[in-house]
Amino acid sequence: MTKGKAAMSEVLDQKAVVTAFIHKLGRECDEAGFAALLADEVVGETPSEPDPGRPERFEGREAVVDRYFSRRSAMSSLDFLDVRVLSTDQPGVLVLTCRSEGVYEAGGTYANRYAWVFTLEGLEIVGLQEFFDPKPVNRARGQA
Repeated sequence: MTKGKAAMSEVLDQKAVVTAFIHKLGRECDEAGFAALLADEVVGETPSEPDPGRPERFEGREAVVDRYFSRRSAMSSLDFLDVRVLSTDQPGVLVLTCRSEGVYEAGGTYANRYAWVFTLEGLEIVGLQEFFDPKPVNRARGQA
């Protein structure tokens, strides 16, 4: 395989990793599978975090899993739709855009739009930034 084809193959594999990330968090609700996609020292950031009691930056696999699955566990369903994964001019950096639809166990619905920036080393996620509109999060808290 030529160097160019090998690089393209890795990009396609990395796109599959970030797509798996979003579906394991969403429709599959697979915490172990989600964790397996993350490097031990992964760093996550949610600059638009609406809860002043929650950090915007979290470090390590356990902290990232807890950040996402502590909220996911309150939902009977969550799906990410219209998923697009875009490569960038920086090796290992991908952008994922999507929208969500979910239902809380206690009743109420949730919907939002997202942009994620992932950094991968090989096929492991070493960094992620999640951008979303905090208003639907706050509205959903009032429903649930």
